[in-house]
Amino acid sequence: MRNYGKTAVRSILTALLLFGLASCEHKKDDDKMETPIGPPEQIVTVKQAKAYYDNYSERRVPLIQRYEDSINRRRMGDTIPGIQQQEKGGEKSAAKVEGPAKFDVARYVYYDYKTIKKYIEFIDQQAAAAKVDISTLRFYFSNYPDSTQYEHPRQNSIMISPALHKDKREYLFYIDDSDPKNPHPVLLTDSFKPSKVQIGTTSREEEKAYASIMPSFSTTNATVVYPYNGGQSLTMNKGTGVPPPDHE
Repeated sequence: MRNYGKTAVRSILTALLLFGLASCEHKKDDDKMETPIGPPEQIVTVKQAKAYYDNYSERRVPLIQRYEDSINRRRMGDTIPGIQQQEKGGEKSAAKVEGPAKFDVARYVYYDYKTIKKYIEFIDQQAAAAKVDISTLRFYFSNYPDSTQYEHPRQNSIMISPALHKDKREYLFYIDDSDPKNPHPVLLTDSFKPSKVQIGTTSREEEKAYASIMPSFSTTNATVVYPYNGGQSLTMNKGTGVPPPDHE
């Protein structure tokens, strides 16, 4: 009986010990749970978002609409000189032509969510390889050329481009990867032009660097080589622009 009692006590103590350890592990797991992420300070209310959307509708859309429609009307006049009249058997008759198509003013641009995630991972990877930190992301307003080569000619769009901080200001940049073992950033101005300032150069070296990346206009070489051709761009575009839905 005594042995049985000792065995029972040991079993109970072992069970309690295991239970205690399990409780501790469970507590540790709870402690490891991430704190919920709060909203950034820049989040606006739905009411504010609606107001901003309506402001653009009233102050910008009509201006764009009138301008682009005027281009369409001028082109109709050039291709059909008679929005006027045509001669038929000695009699004048009004030419029946359809009016120019109404220009659809884009109201938003979207990117696939996975594309945005991949873009962030890509620019983080490129910046890390070049040993620089991305300080801001810029969203540039842009406009597609008036060319049939584009799916949405003349439409507004959004370009996304990272910037880094140097000498108390921000610079756009791309990656010079001509030496795969030593990629480095090339700074650009706010308007995507080569900057006189470059990473890790003195003022004299900066002038040389600027001269070396500027296009060559030598008369012995008719080909103008721009610096952008030799590096990895970090600017993303080709989002999908969407006009307001007709069924709203």
